[in-house]
Amino acid sequence: MEYEYSPLNIREPTREEVVAISSLVVAFTIARYSFQYGVKRALQKSDLVPFDKQQKFSESAWKALYYATTWIWAVIVVCSQDFFWNTKLCWTKETKMEDGFRYLFLFQLGFYLHSLIAHVTFETKRKDYTQMLVHHIVTSFLIGLSYYYGFAFIGGVLFVLFDLCDVILETGKMSLYAGKKKTSDSIFVLLITCWLGLRLVLYPMKVLYSASVESISIMDINTIPNGYNLYVLFVGMLFMIQLLNMYWFWLMIRILLRVIMGKGAADTREEDDD
Repeated sequence: MEYEYSPLNIREPTREEVVAISSLVVAFTIARYSFQYGVKRALQKSDLVPFDKQQKFSESAWKALYYATTWIWAVIVVCSQDFFWNTKLCWTKETKMEDGFRYLFLFQLGFYLHSLIAHVTFETKRKDYTQMLVHHIVTSFLIGLSYYYGFAFIGGVLFVLFDLCDVILETGKMSLYAGKKKTSDSIFVLLITCWLGLRLVLYPMKVLYSASVESISIMDINTIPNGYNLYVLFVGMLFMIQLLNMYWFWLMIRILLRVIMGKGAADTREEDDD
């Protein structure tokens, strides 16, 4: 089943979508609490993770499970589409939205709205609290804006490029909290490699270039009321995400230099809260 969709075809959220997204926010909150409670109960019966790290371990386990699920989902529904390989098709009216892709977007929007609420309420406060708060706000707004203003296809490309790094990141944190330093160091090197390739090379090449250059030659922005302003806002947020990617990569390089100099990564990563 295909869903009528085109770039800058601005529309209001339907009542069904509002109910679905609100329900997902509640469902994610309940599922997260239940999952983390179960993980902590299991950890308390073993010596795998020190008691003071069990809360952080359970949070990372939840996020790793979520990102692994959405990355696999994105690969299945996005990589099979022509617009992933030819990003110019992200901006044409001929590209059709299928149900699997639509549900992925609503699922992601519900999760990031939940994550924003969790971040300011019950989630463990880390030293990058402000940066993550900005990330959740920008990401939630970006997903909603791209879905309801016709920019979703390039957002689907972003899902494929980004979520794998989050799986690796949260898995590395779990290894760190469990005291598996050699394993966490190996995962950390893998994370730097994937972050560099996917977020700092492919993301600018495929997403930023397509959104800021290819789209201009295809969409007639000035014929849409407030179309230019919406476009600038959308592209600006994509570049803001990249600034955060560069900031976090700088932190990872700083940690890597400590490893090379023999000072160890685990303590520094814990001080910087991963």
